[in-house]
Amino acid sequence: MDASLPSNSRSRSLSQWLALILVAIFAAGAAFWLNQKIDAVQAAAAPRQESGAAETQQAITAIKQSIAEIQTSQQKLEEQMGQLQRATATDQGERKLLSDQLSALSSRVDSLGSSRAETSSVPQQQLPSANRRKR
Repeated sequence: MDASLPSNSRSRSLSQWLALILVAIFAAGAAFWLNQKIDAVQAAAAPRQESGAAETQQAITAIKQSIAEIQTSQQKLEEQMGQLQRATATDQGERKLLSDQLSALSSRVDSLGSSRAETSSVPQQQLPSANRRKR
């Protein structure tokens, strides 16, 4: 039982770190992709002497879409971080509960061991005196 607790805790901790790393990789990929989108929008919105009001409006629309995509990605990341934080808090609560239960069990085992030692030492001391009386 003692050997399974640390490995279970380590695997939970490792899975939480892996999830956090995946979220960070996803965020970096989203930032890179959005950067490419923004560069494309900026290139499309570069001032040209021939560009008219329609092209400017398209560039503004593209920028608004990019901003909306960034906000959506940011909201998803915030939700994922919230889920990770809740999962971490839950795991910490479970570890605390298990630790308390283990401490209670350990103290019970210790008290049983000490009471057994007391009861086993008392008859051994009385045996020689009982043998002396019989002689």
